Amino acid sequence: MNKIHENHMESIIGKFSEQFRAKYRKGQAEHGGNLWEKPGLIDFAIEEAIDNVAYLFSLKQQLDGKVKVNAFLRDTDEVPSTLGTRNIPNPGSEEAGRLGCMCPIMDNEYGDYKATGGYWYITKDCPVHDKEKSYA
Repeated sequence: MNKIHENHMESIIGKFSEQFRAKYRKGQAEHGGNLWEKPGLIDFAIEEAIDNVAYLFSLKQQLDGKVKVNAFLRDTDEVPSTLGTRNIPNPGSEEAGRLGCMCPIMDNEYGDYKATGGYWYITKDCPVHDKEKSYA
């Protein structure tokens, strides 16, 4: 391991420690008592593990379904800015949503090109923005 690995590890430990403390305190405030004396702890742990698997598979689906593409300029043909003769609204914008856009809203800063840092996040199979589906 080198310094980069050590720094990465320490950042994970720091984030975990911070979030664990907050979560533990919240649980204590909500449920009280001594966690180590709670009956049925194994059943609660199994429920949490099942939830975690659902979260992980859902996250994998999100990651597999998104393609990060270079931002396109509205006046170029790299990624067409028109569909036929009508303008295509920016991914994540309200207008795009009304047309059936499935691209992430917050990742695309609600359609604000400048705030995205030079990238659009295009959801695979988006009927408005996926080039293979929209422009074929």
